[in-house]
Amino acid sequence: MVSRNDPTPGGGGKDTPFAAVTTAISRAEVKTVTVGSRALTRAMVRQLDHVQPADIRPLGRVRLDTTWRGNSEVKVIGVTGSGVLATSAVSTGFTYSVPKEYRELSERYAAEWRKLPLIVLG
Repeated sequence: MVSRNDPTPGGGGKDTPFAAVTTAISRAEVKTVTVGSRALTRAMVRQLDHVQPADIRPLGRVRLDTTWRGNSEVKVIGVTGSGVLATSAVSTGFTYSVPKEYRELSERYAAEWRKLPLIVLG
Protein backbone atom coordinates (compact mmCIF):
# COMPACT_ATOMS: atom_id res chain seq x y z
CA MET A 1 0.00 0.00 0.00
CA VAL A 2 1.29 3.44 -0.94
CA SER A 3 0.44 6.47 1.18
CA ARG A 4 1.18 10.03 0.14
CA ASN A 5 0.60 13.47 1.66
CA ASP A 6 0.56 16.13 -1.09
CA PRO A 7 1.06 19.69 0.26
CA THR A 8 1.11 21.33 -3.20
CA PRO A 9 -1.53 23.97 -4.07
CA GLY A 10 -4.69 22.31 -5.32
CA GLY A 11 -3.22 18.92 -4.40
CA GLY A 12 -4.95 18.54 -1.09
CA GLY A 13 -2.97 20.36 1.61
CA LYS A 14 -2.83 19.33 5.25
CA ASP A 15 -6.05 21.12 6.16
CA THR A 16 -8.22 19.63 3.39
CA PRO A 17 -10.08 16.32 3.38
CA PHE A 18 -7.61 15.07 0.75
CA ALA A 19 -4.53 15.58 2.93
CA ALA A 20 -3.57 11.91 2.96
CA VAL A 21 -4.20 10.14 -0.30
CA THR A 22 -4.01 6.38 0.04
CA THR A 23 -3.75 4.05 -2.91
CA ALA A 24 -4.02 0.29 -2.60
CA ILE A 25 -2.56 -1.90 -5.31
CA SER A 26 -4.27 -5.26 -5.70
CA ARG A 27 -3.11 -8.07 -7.89
CA ALA A 28 -5.22 -10.86 -9.32
CA GLU A 29 -3.90 -14.15 -10.58
CA VAL A 30 -5.63 -15.42 -13.69
CA LYS A 31 -4.83 -18.70 -15.42
CA THR A 32 -5.55 -20.07 -18.86
CA VAL A 33 -5.61 -23.83 -19.41
CA THR A 34 -4.61 -25.07 -22.85
CA VAL A 35 -5.31 -28.45 -24.37
CA GLY A 36 -2.82 -29.00 -27.16
CA SER A 37 -2.55 -25.54 -28.67
CA ARG A 38 -6.11 -24.39 -27.90
CA ALA A 39 -7.34 -22.56 -24.84
CA LEU A 40 -9.98 -24.41 -22.85
CA THR A 41 -13.48 -23.13 -23.70
CA ARG A 42 -16.81 -23.23 -21.86
CA ALA A 43 -18.05 -25.85 -24.31
CA MET A 44 -15.06 -28.07 -23.54
CA VAL A 45 -15.47 -27.68 -19.77
CA ARG A 46 -19.17 -28.61 -19.97
CA GLN A 47 -18.17 -31.93 -21.53
CA LEU A 48 -15.69 -32.89 -18.79
CA ASP A 49 -16.52 -35.50 -16.18
CA HIS A 50 -17.84 -34.17 -12.87
CA VAL A 51 -16.27 -35.76 -9.79
CA GLN A 52 -16.66 -35.47 -6.03
CA PRO A 53 -14.63 -32.70 -4.33
CA ALA A 54 -12.36 -35.22 -2.57
CA ASP A 55 -11.46 -36.82 -5.93
CA ILE A 56 -9.92 -33.75 -7.61
CA ARG A 57 -6.68 -31.79 -7.36
CA PRO A 58 -7.99 -28.35 -8.39
CA LEU A 59 -6.06 -26.11 -10.80
CA GLY A 60 -8.38 -23.13 -10.38
CA ARG A 61 -11.93 -21.83 -10.26
CA VAL A 62 -14.20 -21.55 -13.29
CA ARG A 63 -17.43 -19.68 -13.83
CA LEU A 64 -19.58 -21.28 -16.50
CA ASP A 65 -22.82 -19.35 -16.28
CA THR A 66 -23.32 -15.68 -16.92
CA THR A 67 -26.18 -15.24 -14.47
CA TRP A 68 -25.45 -13.94 -11.00
CA ARG A 69 -26.07 -16.50 -8.26
CA GLY A 70 -23.95 -14.93 -5.56
CA ASN A 71 -21.24 -17.00 -3.96
CA SER A 72 -23.44 -20.03 -3.36
CA GLU A 73 -21.59 -22.34 -5.78
CA VAL A 74 -17.86 -22.72 -6.29
CA LYS A 75 -16.84 -24.75 -9.34
CA VAL A 76 -13.28 -25.88 -10.03
CA ILE A 77 -11.42 -27.60 -12.81
CA GLY A 78 -8.63 -29.97 -11.95
CA VAL A 79 -7.04 -33.35 -12.35
CA THR A 80 -8.29 -36.60 -10.85
CA GLY A 81 -6.03 -39.19 -9.26
CA SER A 82 -5.89 -41.03 -12.59
CA GLY A 83 -4.75 -37.88 -14.44
CA VAL A 84 -8.08 -37.04 -16.10
CA LEU A 85 -9.17 -33.41 -16.47
CA ALA A 86 -12.50 -32.97 -14.65
CA THR A 87 -14.70 -30.50 -12.80
CA SER A 88 -16.13 -30.45 -9.32
CA ALA A 89 -18.41 -28.08 -7.42
CA VAL A 90 -19.71 -27.38 -3.95
CA SER A 91 -22.71 -25.34 -2.90
CA THR A 92 -23.01 -23.20 0.21
CA GLY A 93 -25.70 -21.07 1.79
CA PHE A 94 -28.33 -23.79 1.81
CA THR A 95 -31.90 -22.58 2.23
CA TYR A 96 -33.23 -26.08 2.85
CA SER A 97 -32.47 -28.82 5.32
CA VAL A 98 -29.05 -30.36 4.72
CA PRO A 99 -27.15 -32.59 7.16
CA LYS A 100 -24.70 -30.61 9.27
CA GLU A 101 -21.71 -32.75 8.23
CA TYR A 102 -22.39 -32.13 4.53
CA ARG A 103 -22.90 -28.40 5.09
CA GLU A 104 -19.62 -28.08 7.04
CA LEU A 105 -17.66 -30.10 4.48
CA SER A 106 -19.06 -27.96 1.65
CA GLU A 107 -18.10 -24.78 3.51
CA ARG A 108 -14.51 -26.04 4.00
CA TYR A 109 -14.08 -26.90 0.32
CA ALA A 110 -15.66 -23.62 -0.75
CA ALA A 111 -13.37 -21.58 1.52
CA GLU A 112 -10.29 -23.37 0.17
CA TRP A 113 -11.39 -23.19 -3.45
CA ARG A 114 -12.28 -19.47 -3.33
CA LYS A 115 -8.57 -18.80 -2.75
CA LEU A 116 -7.69 -20.46 -6.08
CA PRO A 117 -7.00 -18.32 -9.16
CA LEU A 118 -9.74 -17.85 -11.71
CA ILE A 119 -9.28 -19.77 -14.95
CA VAL A 120 -10.31 -17.70 -17.96
CA LEU A 121 -12.11 -19.78 -20.57
CA GLY A 122 -11.69 -18.99 -24.26
